[in-house]
Amino acid sequence: MQQLKERGFKAEGKLGFRDRAKEIVKFVRENDADLLVVGSHGHTGVKDLIYGETVNTVRHELQIPILMVSIKNEKAS
Repeated sequence: MQQLKERGFKAEGKLGFRDRAKEIVKFVRENDADLLVVGSHGHTGVKDLIYGETVNTVRHELQIPILMVSIKNEKAS
């Protein structure tokens, strides 16, 4: 976030609990956000159904652009 702030962007990290989709929507609306950036881990199977549903719910509730960023979890060798 520091890099964004150095370039003149206002950026904040938020932490919510319980219902992910409702918390994300609440934070976006409370802060009148212009853009939502969401990290994606590339889940498959059951995890994709659970976590993919969060993004699906959020995108139907918000009327702002949502940027999905793929985050790879590479283990050290």
